[in-house]
Amino acid sequence: PKLKNVSIKPCSGSFRGGTLLTAKGLHFDNSTRLLCRFGKLNVSVMAISSTEIQCKSPEHPPGFVDFGLVSDGAHVITNCAVFEYYSPPRIFSIHPSSFSFNGGTLVVVQGKTFRSDVRYNCNFGGIKTPGRFLSLHKIECTSPIAPAFARNRSKIMLFTVSEENS
Repeated sequence: PKLKNVSIKPCSGSFRGGTLLTAKGLHFDNSTRLLCRFGKLNVSVMAISSTEIQCKSPEHPPGFVDFGLVSDGAHVITNCAVFEYYSPPRIFSIHPSSFSFNGGTLVVVQGKTFRSDVRYNCNFGGIKTPGRFLSLHKIECTSPIAPAFARNRSKIMLFTVSEENS
């Protein structure tokens, strides 16, 4: 039987590639050669079960590409006809710029092109906390409790924002 009821998530990812896409449907185990196609580039899939496969997006400049699954040389209809490659957000400011060692400080990160469909992490000197999307220009995070070894160091702590596959 042909592949049926194929649903893929997510339908977008970083231009850097590496976004893990999960396809769910029926009869994946009946296909002898199954691939994900991003534009003209075919990518191998990892079989999870007879109803689930995964593939990772390759690098590509920001923009849209045709996307689909290819089963034994035939294009398979899915819910994602295109895949969007996006650029990461640009960060302009972080407020407040210092945080309590006891944690619990609400930190607002202002920038450009935050996305509601992306999970962000704020990294406070190696400790990740989840970011909350507020708008295209703003996310917020709560600072964690600093480990004991960090309390004896300088008050400067590296802060970064990273994306996680949804």
